[in-house]
Amino acid sequence: MSVVTLTLCWTVFSPLGYLHFLALSQAGDSLMLTEDATKIVDLAHEKKYIDVLTVARPGQVALLPKVAAATSGTRRCANRPASPIGQTTASHSGWTNRQGWVRYLDRVSYTRDGLAGDLRNLGLGAGDVALVRVAMKAIGRPAEGRPTDVLISALLDVVGDDGTILGLAHTEAVERRDRSAVFRRDTPCITGGFAAAMLEWKGAYRSRHPTNSMVGIGRQAESLLEDHGPNSTCFGPMRKLIDADAKMILIGCVESSPGFSTVHLVYEEVGLAHKCLLSGLYGSYYEHDGEVRWFSKRDVPGCSMGFGNFYPLYRERGVLAAGTVGDAESMLIRCRDAYEVEFDAVSVNPRISLCDQRDCFSCRGTKLFNISDMPRFYAAHPRALADLMRAELRRAGQHRH
Repeated sequence: MSVVTLTLCWTVFSPLGYLHFLALSQAGDSLMLTEDATKIVDLAHEKKYIDVLTVARPGQVALLPKVAAATSGTRRCANRPASPIGQTTASHSGWTNRQGWVRYLDRVSYTRDGLAGDLRNLGLGAGDVALVRVAMKAIGRPAEGRPTDVLISALLDVVGDDGTILGLAHTEAVERRDRSAVFRRDTPCITGGFAAAMLEWKGAYRSRHPTNSMVGIGRQAESLLEDHGPNSTCFGPMRKLIDADAKMILIGCVESSPGFSTVHLVYEEVGLAHKCLLSGLYGSYYEHDGEVRWFSKRDVPGCSMGFGNFYPLYRERGVLAAGTVGDAESMLIRCRDAYEVEFDAVSVNPRISLCDQRDCFSCRGTKLFNISDMPRFYAAHPRALADLMRAELRRAGQHRH
């Protein structure tokens, strides 16, 4: 019997994370685990983070489903775990080697009706207005159809004819000298495949904000987004969503792109969104009545990787629902509840939303309510400071002309 000897490289213990191993040699259809790797797999089984490997003692063979033949040399092997929250819906479909990665193929894990049931269990209902952010790959693989279309259809099935779903359809912000970027209603977004699919949906309505547009499908889409244009703040529609008692949903991006968009509204309304060294440096051209105009972005949302800092506060108030949609860890919260928690927290500590990365340009190098981190950041990243100064000089020169 051929074996693959694995040594533990690193591991991520989140419910929807991966166990990562460094493969020293590979062939055949089985694995031989080192002592350290076996300990990790034992723990993963105990926590129900993994259900693919048949656990073996060090030096013994752990049989797997099909393992594709791989070339010799160092490879990484990522094993996709089952979600610890909820049931698996199909058997494992095998492994494949793609671009140097030996990965477990996503099993057929959801249908349109199944997703609709998951969304209802999470707290979405008929007539709801919901802003949805999604990491599509985390959900799994649909039994049939394009994944984004299946999810959009499921969302619309749940909210019904009286409901509305919305997504973020942002576009690039550039310097004024870059005339290649002109925002139009059909400009591709940079916020992922789900938002792109929403833009293609029949009857979808897109707001006119040149860099931070939103897209909606459903009865209230136009009324919620019609005022979101060049004269609006980036997340201005969130105020209307609060008034409409809307909900926000994270599907599969709870950790990879954490937090809710009401945080941005809080910073806009307390007057901190424009307190940024990037304010006015970037924007986009846009069309208005056949004329191309320049939009200067004054409020700068910036990095959101620290928005997960609000999660414990939501839970303390009892306003956060959690579950799974397909295989994806998911959360739901009412806009009003989220805003109240965030406003209270930001009023006490404006730095609460900053991420923990010391080399984050947005959090450490641009926020004027976080000046204390700037000397250390720019001492370590002098090129970032030089680039910022050059951009400011170009803007000053453009104003003179």
